[in-house]
Amino acid sequence: LEGASRKRKHDISETETILEGASRKRKHDISETETNSVKHKKSKKQRGKSESESDVDSIVDDEFERNSVLSFKHRRMENEKLWNKSIHPETVQDKYDVLISDDLKKVEDNIPPLSVYIGSGFAAEVKSFHTDVVLLAEVFENFRALSMNYFELDPVHFYTTPSLTWSAGIKTTNVTLELLTDIDMYLMLESGIRGGMCLVSKRFSKANNKYLEDFDEMSPSKYIISLDVNNLYGTAMAFYNLPESEFRFLDQNEIQEFDLMSVQSDSNVGYILEVDLYYPPELHSEHNSFPMAPNHETITFDMLSAYQKEICEKLNIKINEKNKKLLNTFNEKKNYRPPTPWKSIFTSGPVYTVTYAIFGTYWIASHFLSVQPIFLGTILHFSIQENGFFTSVPFAFQIVLTFTASWISKWLNTHNYVGVDKVRKGSNFLFCLGYSLCLLGVYFSGCERLQSTGFGIAAMCFIGLSFTGCMIAPVDMSPTFAGSVMGLSSTIGSLAAFIFPVLVGVMTDGQQTLEQWNKIFLMCIGIVFSSGILFCVFGSAEVQPWNYASDEDGNNREEFEEMEHYVDAAIHL
Repeated sequence: LEGASRKRKHDISETETILEGASRKRKHDISETETNSVKHKKSKKQRGKSESESDVDSIVDDEFERNSVLSFKHRRMENEKLWNKSIHPETVQDKYDVLISDDLKKVEDNIPPLSVYIGSGFAAEVKSFHTDVVLLAEVFENFRALSMNYFELDPVHFYTTPSLTWSAGIKTTNVTLELLTDIDMYLMLESGIRGGMCLVSKRFSKANNKYLEDFDEMSPSKYIISLDVNNLYGTAMAFYNLPESEFRFLDQNEIQEFDLMSVQSDSNVGYILEVDLYYPPELHSEHNSFPMAPNHETITFDMLSAYQKEICEKLNIKINEKNKKLLNTFNEKKNYRPPTPWKSIFTSGPVYTVTYAIFGTYWIASHFLSVQPIFLGTILHFSIQENGFFTSVPFAFQIVLTFTASWISKWLNTHNYVGVDKVRKGSNFLFCLGYSLCLLGVYFSGCERLQSTGFGIAAMCFIGLSFTGCMIAPVDMSPTFAGSVMGLSSTIGSLAAFIFPVLVGVMTDGQQTLEQWNKIFLMCIGIVFSSGILFCVFGSAEVQPWNYASDEDGNNREEFEEMEHYVDAAIHL
């Protein structure tokens, strides 16, 4: 992806930003910063006021005279009597004498005269804490005035502060950001989102140095220091070029000739890379406290320590293997699509069972879409209008059952009540069992129009359970090669749409009798119910070993080694 980018211009007075590990300094011109008309708040250590109280104090008296909620509501009252929060203390003291000598005296000294409450009609408002609410409204009105003054944007037109900030940034920089229209570009950028690390990888550490009373001279000297970097996002956005427009993917030749070390950090041409990383063992000890390049990985039960496994078993904690976490590990970070392991797919038993289950589902679909209308017209003697109605009604109930089954299966997986494999098998078995029982009802109903039609509609509705059963299982079996497995199983399954109508035509040729149709119904029951049993016994919705293609699966080792020498994909900004 090729595109243009530019640095946001800032006027800064000779301030040097020193980057640890960098060999050069970056200078920026900073002009005198304009100060606003708002008083700066004191630090929390210098005051004992609440946050809302300090917000009120930050508004100068000039602002009270214009656009003030309080001045509009209570024009006759003196300003200094209004700009005070309620007298109720917001802190709790654990000593009675302190409360009497300090806080209570302070409260008594600050109680406004009775005329404030009686003469101005304030009694009901103080009782209901209306004063606090009005003061907070005053704070927000002041915030609106500041925003309109600096950005000409009204905060009440935005749901969140970040959305206001985003609009202010776009407005003040006069930058037109190009929207991504290529889904692959979007997915690549989205996959690069990491979030933030929040962990303590070392549970206990004890300092030992000459400044401590219990210093042990026989042990190594050790210091503990807390480091933090403020305004990381702001620094990145202010002092470095940001992607802007003209995105394109690099072609294969450009990728092979790409030299990362030749790209300057302040270049107007930037790159976003998708790479494979190998963590050399010699760096493990040095980086053990905080490995580089965090990545989203699925935590399995086998990855837990012996102590963690013991806790899980003791507290009956189930590990949801669908839940990904941001981890700092020494594992290899690979993000390219390996060659499809066709040999492993064609020799996989679960692939054949899920294919047969999908074949059974397509068989039912063909039954109701192309064959059932013939039965309704020739055996039950429905008119064309009635035939169309009873053929379409089941789809409405099927949609409801599909959404309901999807919600239930998601709820079971999310709360770790049942694994994905059991949900898929259970849902598919209910689908096959329900369909078979309802079709048996059609078989025994004979020419009873109402009874036969009711069982037929119910049988069609059960197809909705297949979408949380066998129809989605190929994606669970191999997320990496889901397209290949789904395409293979669906192609074979769709053959039912060709075979079933032809077979029905042969069986009913010149013999449009109830006896012949009962044979067709029994055949459908046999195919569908057997597919459900085979899927439950021999099928699987667990991730298959060949999903993680490696040398053991017969992949081309030379191709893997070649891909490790250059960047898989790069976006040229």
